Amino acid sequence: RELSWYNHKYFYAHGSGPTFERHSELVLKGIPDTHWTSLGRYVDHLKKFASFVNRDSILVLSYDELKNDPEKVQWRIQQFLGREFPGKLATINTHDDPNKLKEVSASARQMLEPYF
Repeated sequence: RELSWYNHKYFYAHGSGPTFERHSELVLKGIPDTHWTSLGRYVDHLKKFASFVNRDSILVLSYDELKNDPEKVQWRIQQFLGREFPGKLATINTHDDPNKLKEVSASARQMLEPYF
């Protein structure tokens, strides 16, 4: 989710920004960026929510995963909930900007792993 926020914050609104790794460092340190002011950062909401429930009660999905493989996402949701549901997941609002960062680098993943 933070990757999606990063893409919206920098590339869709401004066309440029720091690397995702630098963005992640700033977010985790609580340092506000100069590009965007918001009512809250997604990572802060996740941290607070996670303090109330067990980690195994949270299923984290990405929109890109849904867009690229909706059947797999539906399967993951069914596995998480322990039951099947009929129909197919719809994909809407696809935004294929060439500047969109599509994958989290290994270094950013390592930095963020303790939080997710």
